[in-house]
Amino acid sequence: LARGGRVVSLLGRVTPPILDPAQQEHLRSGRPVLVLQDAPAGASRVLLGRPVDPAALERGLLWAEVRPEYLWGESAAALPPAAVTCVLRSSGVALYCTGPAPGESDLPEPERATEAVVFEWSSGGQDYIASRYSVFLQFGFRAPPWTIVLSEPKASVLAPAGRFRQTFGLTVLLALWVVLV
Repeated sequence: LARGGRVVSLLGRVTPPILDPAQQEHLRSGRPVLVLQDAPAGASRVLLGRPVDPAALERGLLWAEVRPEYLWGESAAALPPAAVTCVLRSSGVALYCTGPAPGESDLPEPERATEAVVFEWSSGGQDYIASRYSVFLQFGFRAPPWTIVLSEPKASVLAPAGRFRQTFGLTVLLALWVVLV
C-alpha cells in the first residue's frame, strides 16, 4: 500500500511502479491497472493495482503481485500433451512458455486485432504448427496486449491423417476382397 510516497508491505515485497498520466486517469475511473515489472532473474512480475479511493489517489494504491501459477497453472493440464503454450509481452518477450518459444520474426501480424492467425515455425530441428491470438488488455487494465501462441509439433498434428491414409487403404482392400469372395 503506497500512501503519500510511503510503501507499507503487507505480505512480501512489491515495488510500486511509476505510472503514466493515462494509467493514473484509469485508476481515477475506478478500474485497475496491470503492470509488468522486470525481475532480476529475467522473469516478469505481473502487478495489479487498485486505488484505495478512486476519487483521491493520494490516499494510496493497493498493489498485488499476481501469482504465476494462478495465471498459467491450469492451462497446461487442459491441452494435448505435445502442445506448447506461450504468453508473450507486446515486445515479443515470453512471459510464460511450456516449451520453445517462437521468435519475433516467426510471428505473423494479424489483419485485425481480434483475429487468430495460423502459421508454421521451427526450433531445434522441430517444425511446429501454431496459432496466435492477441488478448486486448487496454480497456480493462490499461496495459498493452499480450499474445497467446499455441504450438504443436507438425508430426503430431499430421499423424492422424497418416493413420487414416493407411487405414483407408486397408479398408478398400478388405471391401474388394469381400466383394470378390
